[in-house]
Amino acid sequence: MKTRLKLFAFGHLLAILGFSALAQNTVVTYQGRVTESGTNFNGYGQFKFALVTSINANQTATATATVGGALGFVNAISVSSGGNGYTVPPTVTIIGGGGSGAVATANLSGGVVTGITVNNAGSGYTSSPVIILGAPPDSLNYTTFWSNDGTSSAGSQPTAPVIASVTNGLFTMPLGDTSLANMTALSASLFQQSNLQLRIWFNDGANGFAALSPLQNLTAAPYATTAGNVTGTLPANQITGTLPSSALGGTYSSVLTLDNPANSFSGSGVALTGVNAATLGGLTSASFWKTGGNIGVNPALGAFLGTADNLPLEFKVNSQRGLRMEYASFISGYGDSVNLTGGSPRNTISNGVVGGVIGGGGSDAQPNIVANHFGTVSGGRGNVAGDVDAAVGGGSRNVALGFASTVGGGEGNYATNLFSTVSGGRVNSARGGHATVGGGFGNEANGDYSTVPGGRDCRAVGNYSFASGYNAMANYSGTFVWADADLFGFSSTAPNQFLIRASGGVGIGLNNPETPLHIADFRGITIGQSATAGGYTALQINLSAVQSGYAQLQAVSQSGTSYGNLILEPYGGRVGIAKNNPASALDVNGTVTATAFNPPSDRNLKENFVPISAREMLDKVASMPISRWNFIGDVATPHVGPMAQDFHAAFGLGTDDRHIATVDADGVALAAIQGLNLKLEEMREENTELKHQLAEIKNTLQKLSHQPGNQP
Repeated sequence: MKTRLKLFAFGHLLAILGFSALAQNTVVTYQGRVTESGTNFNGYGQFKFALVTSINANQTATATATVGGALGFVNAISVSSGGNGYTVPPTVTIIGGGGSGAVATANLSGGVVTGITVNNAGSGYTSSPVIILGAPPDSLNYTTFWSNDGTSSAGSQPTAPVIASVTNGLFTMPLGDTSLANMTALSASLFQQSNLQLRIWFNDGANGFAALSPLQNLTAAPYATTAGNVTGTLPANQITGTLPSSALGGTYSSVLTLDNPANSFSGSGVALTGVNAATLGGLTSASFWKTGGNIGVNPALGAFLGTADNLPLEFKVNSQRGLRMEYASFISGYGDSVNLTGGSPRNTISNGVVGGVIGGGGSDAQPNIVANHFGTVSGGRGNVAGDVDAAVGGGSRNVALGFASTVGGGEGNYATNLFSTVSGGRVNSARGGHATVGGGFGNEANGDYSTVPGGRDCRAVGNYSFASGYNAMANYSGTFVWADADLFGFSSTAPNQFLIRASGGVGIGLNNPETPLHIADFRGITIGQSATAGGYTALQINLSAVQSGYAQLQAVSQSGTSYGNLILEPYGGRVGIAKNNPASALDVNGTVTATAFNPPSDRNLKENFVPISAREMLDKVASMPISRWNFIGDVATPHVGPMAQDFHAAFGLGTDDRHIATVDADGVALAAIQGLNLKLEEMREENTELKHQLAEIKNTLQKLSHQPGNQP
């Protein structure tokens, strides 16, 4: 049998039939409809009733989307809260954000959503869309407050049924009417309990009992009173209409005294006036909060405005929730606290969160969300604090997802790693641990401990990197990159670089640099100073000595004695001249003029000796193309030589096929000379042999010429 409860007059399910001021019990009429396989039931049915509250142990997961790219793709969807109780992966619905086409699926483990895979990024998204995950099946825990026979507990089915006639599916049941078999009294005090629901079981007499659905949320209508026996003193002018003396027992006068505890008073009380409401329930008026204010309220004496249980307290404006205070149960490692949700009724602190705060703001389309413990959203709209101790100060569509991360304000900013910070600006992101973006537009601090103080479209990708200006890219760890307003990107090319692009020049001590680096006064400038054993500095460039109109670079001792040498530390350092990305210890972009180069060639500095064939070297040199050429942009300076690609292909020497080291060129030339010498020696030997053979031929001819009969 498939049954379901179909109700009419929804929201007006209870009507008070009677009220006893002494027993505080009541009878309410419940009217509903029951169908069986879609057909209205007719006949006598067996019913069981219980008034319960329920808590759903399973929670729905929540998630947020990240939008990026010029075409407005949904790049990723992060799980804010994994929920629980799922038996199959929930559906993922993506709505809003101005775009379309994004599709995603949820990943499930142990009944919890652990991640979301974006199957199609869609396009056209100008803001983060709303991500809605399907709910898990209900797992309800019930508390029973009343049942028709008093046997139900924890929402269980009562033992004994109540019989009722059902016509065309309609039935009426006076709940709490003890004149019915198996019906217990119903106390009016039950309706002081919030969130009551009526649970009903039905049996058609053939298929057994089945729970009707859905459960009904019940609220009591105002209680009506009817006069029964009235005791005490009631002035005659308070009574209207005809009151026959036969209705009054004993002696009476113009004042009616109602002082018999066994009497009761019923009726609507509409015509009663001058009723003394100074006391209610035995409490004085000083025990109630008044719309005009109270005098002498002292919290130290126990006075408070709020709840005495663990149910939420809400304040409403225009029937809309404006402030919600909710007790957050104890969680190991966090303790208990009170969550505070202000602003839009759509603002949400996720279930199970401790210490969450939403100060205000939010809207129906862009609510503020706190999804983890001690998260804070101060205001704004569409903001998310998604991890423990995360905070969003305000603005619009900002997200703080990392542990103890912060977004101060602005729009569309993300702080997604632990202790990451975006102070403000627009479309900035701090994705590295302890990373910081001060503001600006489109900036990213993706490396751990990286910093972008501001600017536009700057990236601090490497750990401990710094980028600022316009299109500055610190792509490696430990790099500092500052770029001017040039439209093109300016990027680091290796770790631990300090790079500045300033097309107007860098000035030190002056504000009108005439060269890329212009220092106002060279005197007293020292670059680098590190004392070593013996009292000498590892490197000190002293520009204070100026002789004959030019500055000298000197290495000096700590005492100031000049030795006229410049010594560079050979381990890990590189020097670039007219280049910001030196590929070797000394990388010069241009012509170098010098008296002589004296590179080291000590046998003790070399290893892995392999003999070579001088003749083979000569053959390769002989077949190698050699031409006359000039470097691009330097037409006035012609050169002659091979191409590095041909040289590297022929001999396999050097670091790459774009350079020819002088030591390799010299070595190949010397080897070729040796090969040529060997070839000349072979030709000399061949020439000597030919000369000897020619002499023998000449001698033979001479002998023949002297024989008789032969003419000379």
